[in-house]
Amino acid sequence: MKQTCLLTTLGALVLAALASTSCSDAAPQQDRDAQTRADLAVVVEALAGYHALHGEWPETLALLVRPDGEGNHFLSGGTGSTFDPWGNLFEYERTAAGYRLESLGSDGARGGSGSAADIDAARAL
Repeated sequence: MKQTCLLTTLGALVLAALASTSCSDAAPQQDRDAQTRADLAVVVEALAGYHALHGEWPETLALLVRPDGEGNHFLSGGTGSTFDPWGNLFEYERTAAGYRLESLGSDGARGGSGSAADIDAARAL
């Protein structure tokens, strides 16, 4: 009886430890995903401001972080605001229809799942 209680207690402790580990691993990922979406929304707003003032989309995101010819800043966070929470530069391309803006996730490569999944600006908003 004493051994059964001890094994049950140990089993419960192991299960609790495993549950807390998996929850704590998921939380940082959800935080980074949420932060990526928020950061992309800020860049989208800066792109819209640039477009409204200049009548075109910028060639690069670098044009958003340094002052233009009139001294306008579009991203106040400096060059750091053009990186995702994993330290990868946001992917930006000016296109005929407008632009493409996305984070390539934790691996910095196209495609992937989980933390490596891409998050594009359209899904971020």
